Amino acid sequence: MNEVDLGEFMKFCKDFSIPLNKAKLTEIFKKTSISHKPHKFEQFYNAIGRIGMELNKVKGEEVNNRLSEINKLLRKRAEEERNN
Repeated sequence: MNEVDLGEFMKFCKDFSIPLNKAKLTEIFKKTSISHKPHKFEQFYNAIGRIGMELNKVKGEEVNNRLSEINKLLRKRAEEERNN
C-alpha cells in the first residue's frame, strides 16, 4: 500500500531540507493524519500545504522583527538629528 508513516515523513523533510524542527514536523504529521495513522496521498498533500504555511509564518515573523529593528534605528536617528 502507498502510505507514509511518521519516520518516512521525517526522512522526506530531511531529504528536502525543510527548516522546521522535529517537534513542529511531528505536530503537522499528526494534525493531518487520521487517528495518527500513516498518511495516504490526501493526508500527505495536506501536510505539505501545512509545511508551506508554517514556513511562510516563520518568514513573516522574521520580516516583521527586522522591520521593527529598522524602525527603532530610524526613530533613534531622527531623535539624534533633532537634538543636534
